[in-house]
Amino acid sequence: MTVLLLGAWAQATPPSVQECVAASGAGQEHQKQGALFSARKEFEICSSSSCPQLVSTDCTRWLEEVITAMPSINIVARLNGVDQSAVVRLDGAPWLDRLTGRPVDIEPGDHDVEVEAGGVKQTQRLVVVQGEKNRVVVFALTGVVTAPVIPVAVTPQAPSARGFPTWPVVFTAGAVAGAASFTILGLTGKSQLATLVAQPCASTKTCNPAQTAAISRQFLAADISLGVGIASALAAGAFWWWWALQPHEAPAVTLMPAGTSLQFVGSW
Repeated sequence: MTVLLLGAWAQATPPSVQECVAASGAGQEHQKQGALFSARKEFEICSSSSCPQLVSTDCTRWLEEVITAMPSINIVARLNGVDQSAVVRLDGAPWLDRLTGRPVDIEPGDHDVEVEAGGVKQTQRLVVVQGEKNRVVVFALTGVVTAPVIPVAVTPQAPSARGFPTWPVVFTAGAVAGAASFTILGLTGKSQLATLVAQPCASTKTCNPAQTAAISRQFLAADISLGVGIASALAAGAFWWWWALQPHEAPAVTLMPAGTSLQFVGSW
């Protein structure tokens, strides 16, 4: 904020008498050399009302002469017959970043003007004389419009891409459940058998047949659970092996225009 205020104060400060006289002399010298931009800048300083009246009166008159003598051109760029905005370079240096349709001031003399629109360039040699106003300079460009290359990202859908291991998890859970059921049923049957053996009827083999049948069914269910657990474990191992062989993710491919053809860039 302080810098801005100081800059505004400096611009608003009227020139001193010495600055007025110096600007007057420098402006006349520039005017004689045809450097009208520099002359206009100096005459704008010394034409200030804060300068001595004699100096300001002369500078005001000289400023009007410079403004009258300052030439201007209006550049029109047409690409394949269609008006275009364009980037303009003057004598090899950047000058205009776009065309507005309005004339722009230019120093008198010989100039190389280069216009670029749609990737097509054209240069003209201009001889600009003092007092030439609103001269229309047309650049008729022809050629193929070159647009910037925009990479198009293509991600193919890979049906075999690795996803959630549904079947390996299902059979692993089956193996765990089978092992747990075998353990519980086996321990329960063993406990019931120990209780039955401890009874007097065990030595005489006169125990109730229903009791022995129940214990037999308990051991049979334990054996079935063990078989299911082993089969599930084998299936889970096979499915885990298959799942581990699947690709981690779908391959990423970039489709790039290459002249008149297309080029794939990426990794598979």
